[in-house]
Amino acid sequence: NGRTRSGIIQINYSGGHYFDPGSSRTVSFINYYVDGIHIEGTRSTVNNGLNTAGNMNWTITATNMRVTRPNGSWHGWNDQRNREMTAGLGDSLWSNDVYMINGTGSGANSHGDTCTSVLTNLVRDNSCHWLVSGTIENTPSSRPVRIIDFGNGTCDALATVTVNGNTTTIHLRP
Repeated sequence: NGRTRSGIIQINYSGGHYFDPGSSRTVSFINYYVDGIHIEGTRSTVNNGLNTAGNMNWTITATNMRVTRPNGSWHGWNDQRNREMTAGLGDSLWSNDVYMINGTGSGANSHGDTCTSVLTNLVRDNSCHWLVSGTIENTPSSRPVRIIDFGNGTCDALATVTVNGNTTTIHLRP
């Protein structure tokens, strides 16, 4: 695709397939570069089986993720979230799968900025290109809190961003 890649993406599987309770996979980036941009860290996915609501769910953890540009600037993050499959389990269609995502994360960059994020009931309906509901609360270290609200479940390219009590509608990119 016109990109220069080097290094290793190592994927370790354990316990079976993605939908098998107890299975896991861990992706590690080892001396990995894309067009001179260094990508580091580990991302793991663990299938927790069925939760109390009877839905399959996974814990996804990003550890020491970092992207460093050739000029030395970087941003890094750690996060943990739960992905719960609320519709579509048990068939071979991906287009009717619906996931709810909750979690937290924190990040920093080479300019000294830090932030934390809380994902609350984000709904990803695979029949839609965008998130259809839920919120992300982003708290930068040196700026006001931002709350992104993806709406009430309607499949559209709209969300609102609220900062200091002022709400603006934004159009999401495809």
